[in-house]
Amino acid sequence: MHFDARVAAKLPSGEHMTFEQFPGLRLQASASRKSWTYRYKSPIDGRMRQVKLGEWPAMAFPAAIAAWETNRVERDSGAELSAVRRKREKAGTRSSPTDYTVKQLCRDYLVGHVEVNRKAKGAVEVARIFKAMLGPIADLPAATITRAQAFDFLDSYRSTPVLAGRLRMELGCAWHYALDAGRLPENTANWWRDVLRGRLKSKGRKIEGKYTGTQKRVLSANELGILIRWLPNFSLTVADALTLYLWTGTRGSEIVAMESTEITEEADGFWWTVPKDLSGILWVRHIMRGKNHGYADEEETYGGVSGSGPRAAA
Repeated sequence: MHFDARVAAKLPSGEHMTFEQFPGLRLQASASRKSWTYRYKSPIDGRMRQVKLGEWPAMAFPAAIAAWETNRVERDSGAELSAVRRKREKAGTRSSPTDYTVKQLCRDYLVGHVEVNRKAKGAVEVARIFKAMLGPIADLPAATITRAQAFDFLDSYRSTPVLAGRLRMELGCAWHYALDAGRLPENTANWWRDVLRGRLKSKGRKIEGKYTGTQKRVLSANELGILIRWLPNFSLTVADALTLYLWTGTRGSEIVAMESTEITEEADGFWWTVPKDLSGILWVRHIMRGKNHGYADEEETYGGVSGSGPRAAA
């Protein structure tokens, strides 16, 4: 196929593009980037191998073709490309760890650990955090980061404590990964695990220069519509919890404590009976009953249910 930048930009994670004129050349999409690769049959054992040529769009299509041609000629000469590449990278990494920058360290952590062990949405979020927040220290040698530098860097994001805490956690994991991989000297300190530990806490929403703390209110009809339409973007667990919130009108503590023995199937559908000791709203007289085409309020009394709390229909 011909290369189309518009198609490449929309290439889903896990998919790839091939090009008939250039056998083995591929554009592969991962959770956070799109990479040019050369897939070939090893001249040593006949197995399929793959080497990375670069990343799109930093490496344009013509440059990828040039890199593909270079590697193809080297492969035809009998060289095992992947083994040569690993040897070069290993030698380069071990020879001068002081030149290993924070940006390179975080990139290796993202590719070698996050994209391998986390779902696509989580990997994209880590990549976004690194891209947006590493700026002040990105080009510094990772092995030379001091405790004071780590403190100043995280402290600069104190106005967004939740995000700063996430950044602190990911940097601590990235340093640990680099130490395990031998990309940092063994005596390199991982200050991210200690600096500002437990001190990056949100003070709540800020209105007119004042923190309002935690507040609770009822969502409007428009807000409920927005939330329901957004449910597919949450993880399955969060979406299920929010659906139960909306469906039953019960509290989160009751939802997360739900057990299978509390669910019964009756003539008019499935019912969930909340144990009396878990329910703090025994005065509830209305429940949400599922109808064929939406929701409807239905009055219900519980005088005949001994030892039970409210019941919710699903």
